[in-house]
Amino acid sequence: MNSSNINFSEIKEVVDKISEAGGQVMETTAMKLKREGKIEGIIKGIRKGRKEGRIEGKIEGIIEGEIKGKQNSIIRQMAKKFGITKYEVKLIQSCKDINKLDLVLEEILFANSKDDVLKYFK
Repeated sequence: MNSSNINFSEIKEVVDKISEAGGQVMETTAMKLKREGKIEGIIKGIRKGRKEGRIEGKIEGIIEGEIKGKQNSIIRQMAKKFGITKYEVKLIQSCKDINKLDLVLEEILFANSKDDVLKYFK
């Protein structure tokens, strides 16, 4: 091949087109990888959120069960020791503070009247 027959401007134009096309392909690949990474991240996030939600739900269920158990113990003890009205039952059931319920369970043993116990719920 004779170098006098080579058109350098055409070669430059072809190289520029190839570079331009290659850049678009690389950009598209990068964008695809980025999108796939985002999707994978979203899926991992959803799975983690579900797992954390299940754990949180179990913990809440356990705590609610403890609260109900303590409320019911107070209601039964109050009913046996002093008698109890429906209003007083609702008052005790409205308390969700485990520490307060524990305190009342101890105080009930030494209380001389139901007012000595109910003051913790007012």
